[in-house]
Amino acid sequence: METADWLNANTRPDDIVLNSSNTRFVCYVADRRVVLDDTVQSFPTWHMTVAQYKERQHDIARFFAEPRLNADVLSTYGVSYVWALRGEGLLGSDPAPSTPIPCYEDLGTTTIRKFRKTRLLELVLRSGPNALYRVRELPEEERLIYRLEVNDGRTALTTFDGRTEQVF
Repeated sequence: METADWLNANTRPDDIVLNSSNTRFVCYVADRRVVLDDTVQSFPTWHMTVAQYKERQHDIARFFAEPRLNADVLSTYGVSYVWALRGEGLLGSDPAPSTPIPCYEDLGTTTIRKFRKTRLLELVLRSGPNALYRVRELPEEERLIYRLEVNDGRTALTTFDGRTEQVF
């Protein structure tokens, strides 16, 4: 409840929270809008179609599987905060990394996969297994383009002049 209380006290009512299907009832306990609260109570058929519901489920699963490479989910839904649990892709085994986590959007290229860094996730609260991140959109001058390289099972994002930004 500490995370929900923090959201309620420190965010605007129109802020949107992205949470995984492992964190439910966020819209009720934190009184904030969410991308999808994956519960029966949150899926009235007049609110969205089954196809829209499934698309949101897919986008959420994709984001939490690899948040660094799926910043498009944050921009598509106008996400202001991400509520993550230990063990999800965002956190791994670290209870909450304290350095900002860069997030990149796939530019849709096929020969060389290109990504643009568009957002940072900044830790604002750590509470038990919960971590809450503020989404900070980067200004245009900081939105560099990187190519994705996979070698020996490790993924790296490298600028076109050869500087490596992220290895995971």
